Amino acid sequence: MGKLDAVRKGPIKTVLVNGAECEPFITSDHRMMLENSDLIVEGVELLRKFLGSEEFIIGIEKNKPDAIEKLTKVFANDPAVTVKPLKSVYPQGAKQVLLYNATGKVVGEGQRLASLGVIIINVSSLAKMALFIRTGMPLVDKYVTVDGSAVKSPKNFIIPIGTPTSYVIEQVGGFSCEPGKVIFGGPMMGKCISSLDRPVIKATNAIVALSEKDSRALEPTTCIHCGRCANVCPIGLNPTIYAKAMENEDEAERFALLDKSKVQLCIECGCCSYVCPARRPLVDTNKNAKRFARSYKAALAEKEGGKS
Repeated sequence: MGKLDAVRKGPIKTVLVNGAECEPFITSDHRMMLENSDLIVEGVELLRKFLGSEEFIIGIEKNKPDAIEKLTKVFANDPAVTVKPLKSVYPQGAKQVLLYNATGKVVGEGQRLASLGVIIINVSSLAKMALFIRTGMPLVDKYVTVDGSAVKSPKNFIIPIGTPTSYVIEQVGGFSCEPGKVIFGGPMMGKCISSLDRPVIKATNAIVALSEKDSRALEPTTCIHCGRCANVCPIGLNPTIYAKAMENEDEAERFALLDKSKVQLCIECGCCSYVCPARRPLVDTNKNAKRFARSYKAALAEKEGGKS
């Protein structure tokens, strides 16, 4: 697991286990915590041995009281482990948000969590890691939520990696109506798939099928400068600045404005687009702005390197 290589860069005092699962519809991590608490205990022991960590915090949103109760019980005799109930709000599971709400720490732009003595690991990843060490069986299946307004009978499944989406949909009784879109992941940060032949992959935690009504794209209108996007941003950014910067034809000025306004801190959660009354594609603009800033910065570095 690549993120465990962080131990080479310094001691990891705190392991933050992400059980927040804040996206709408998704409950696969919830089921994992209820049904495989023994693997989570084994995973904590493995990381304690491998990393030498002194503190483990399992962050779970308060809308999962049964999972909080279960893990609090299994770790009752381990003073190094704290099960921390978190406010049920999106995007609670995002790295920067979870870090701050669970530990009070803030990670800066370009800063690695390891420099703070912290790593974050998803609760299902932790359980699967323990299963691999226990049995030698690699990652061959996933806990996957199948849900959405176009799904006839929502369920959680353990699905072999490589299973076609069409077969999974058959197991929930098919679609309840014509789907407008099918998403791998949640409706906020998931990716639409173009074909039901697409297989479940190791990163798939949910298949969400939405009706045409819930999928319709609304025509964007002119920004009314209401400030809602800035107010809702969990990182405290102002997406209107990035939209304005991307209209600047002078690339140097565009980069300077994006860099100054910390565009790379955007976590692409989609909150800004969701609340925008003008239906502007703010998160897409943010993604394009981040790509431009990265490529421009790399070109500058290459240019400076050529001069030396």
